[in-house]
Amino acid sequence: KKIHKLYSILREEIFFNMVVRQHTAEKDVKKLQLTQKLTVGTQVKFEKLTNSKLRMYKSSVDSEFKLLAMECRDWFGVVDMENNTPVLEMNREWDTYQSHHWITIQEQKYLCLQTKYDTIVMLQVKKQKEKAGYSAWFTAKKEKAKKYEFVQDDNYTITVDGKINFCEFDATFEHILLVIDETELQIRSMQDVTTVSKSVMLEEKIRNSTLRNLRVSADGTLCVLGSGHDTNTIKSGQDKTYFYVIDIANEKQYKLTSEYLASTYAPCFINGENQFAAVGDQEGKIEIWDIEKQQSVQTLQTEKQHLITSAASSHDILAIGSNDQTLRLYDTKKWECFYEKRFDCDGASLHLTEDLKYVTFAGEGADRCVVLQIE
Repeated sequence: KKIHKLYSILREEIFFNMVVRQHTAEKDVKKLQLTQKLTVGTQVKFEKLTNSKLRMYKSSVDSEFKLLAMECRDWFGVVDMENNTPVLEMNREWDTYQSHHWITIQEQKYLCLQTKYDTIVMLQVKKQKEKAGYSAWFTAKKEKAKKYEFVQDDNYTITVDGKINFCEFDATFEHILLVIDETELQIRSMQDVTTVSKSVMLEEKIRNSTLRNLRVSADGTLCVLGSGHDTNTIKSGQDKTYFYVIDIANEKQYKLTSEYLASTYAPCFINGENQFAAVGDQEGKIEIWDIEKQQSVQTLQTEKQHLITSAASSHDILAIGSNDQTLRLYDTKKWECFYEKRFDCDGASLHLTEDLKYVTFAGEGADRCVVLQIE
């Protein structure tokens, strides 16, 4: 009962914030201008990342600090977009995917990161204060990559008995959700990350994947799980045409089967809200579902029949990435594609900032990661 009451309070708070945001920052999406601000493959040089063929499994921007985080296999890095300089590089255990998040706890910026199969750490992001005077300016010019510090906060370190497959947060960063050993969904309060406040055993395994196949609604009451195939192991006839929606508060799981999709990949909630969810497949199809009614309400088809690799939604925009190396933006009010551009990467990662300032498109290819500024 206490957990259900907590989710009710969070639901009301998220709804209020969304209404305020909608009335204060509503934009005509078709009038938005997207400018290519950064292409990592040609503009950024790293010391520890030497293999240019590695796929970026997730990339995301923090608008406040203008920092770009990226991860691939056993490497993780952060770039200062004001000078295109790496400010953090580190190695980690092989094949951990889609794990990092920019979060805020009590007005402190953190970078959440999976460093081992069973471990998640939280790094405090601190911006060094600028010094006055010519000597300070000269020092800053020489060491401009050192203006940020990343300090591990052991109070938020999570170690589990098993392997962490997926990691997500609700919009207020009150809770972290983990999938363990492809079978268990854990919910932990950020006030005590060492304790599992709720555990849900999945009716079916969600396979470990390079794709972001677990998504959580902004209010933290629902999550949606795709079929979970890795892009390297897809075989005709083996994909599943259904996906799961989990009512976390009531511990109920709903299996939704599509008659349109050939498989189910890269799900996301439209605008982060728990009313509608988008799901893609391996043939370039996208389907929109009404979660409460448990029925399909809209179908979309990209021009080329390629795997839908990523999705994100905010401010009445649905962003879609696919293996044809194309970023597409849809107006969710009319379900019209108003932006389409091809880059030299396969779109395994797609991130749209909540303030609608940046969209990040990344994957395997010469561009590695592209950041577009939205105005």
